[in-house]
Amino acid sequence: MAFVSFLWHLHQPAYRTRDRVSHAPWVALHAGGAYTTLARAVLETGGPGQVLNIVPTLLEQLLAYRDGTVHDPVIDALTRPAGELADGDVATLFEWAGHVNARHLERSPRLQELATGIALHPTQSRTDRAALRDLQVSLMLAHAGDQAWRDPRLAPLAGRGRDFADSDHDAACRWLKAQPGELVELWRQIAGLVGRQDRHGLTQRPPPDPPGRQNPRTERADVGATLPPP
Repeated sequence: MAFVSFLWHLHQPAYRTRDRVSHAPWVALHAGGAYTTLARAVLETGGPGQVLNIVPTLLEQLLAYRDGTVHDPVIDALTRPAGELADGDVATLFEWAGHVNARHLERSPRLQELATGIALHPTQSRTDRAALRDLQVSLMLAHAGDQAWRDPRLAPLAGRGRDFADSDHDAACRWLKAQPGELVELWRQIAGLVGRQDRHGLTQRPPPDPPGRQNPRTERADVGATLPPP
């Protein structure tokens, strides 16, 4: 009988420098997007044949976002109320509006419209606070991926797609800020699928191979990182 196992190697480089500034927001943006989509799929299917290898630098940065010990200028620009955006925040939003792909634009006609407006009328776009709010929410929804439709906190916003109010922006911001911690908790649940725990009750690893044997792992689910206490 053949067994197939999928190894999901989840990694991010260390974007945070010693001054606690993150120089790219990918850890925070991917937390509620592809990483959560994968984690939920593993949990929904029970995790047979799935191995999650979580690189420590990714986990450490997620915990920093969860605990508020990192300063991320991009996340600040996304979550600051549109009426309070400084020129530097707007410049950051315009820059990161270019960090989207064709699928993002296909899913969000409003984001494509805003990106085109920024390219053609940058000065006018800087002063349109309603458009800036739409840009903030649209970028958060774009990077949420499938969760924009699956997560009930975002689905109403994704369904409407434009003309977001301050309350809509607040809801999207609360969701974004909660994702690092929620993702770590999903990984903790996946670790529990294996049924083995270390002395902290958290790390899940299969037993070592017998001497001279180097076979692929066939455990139900293996989380290759030590998760911190909740």
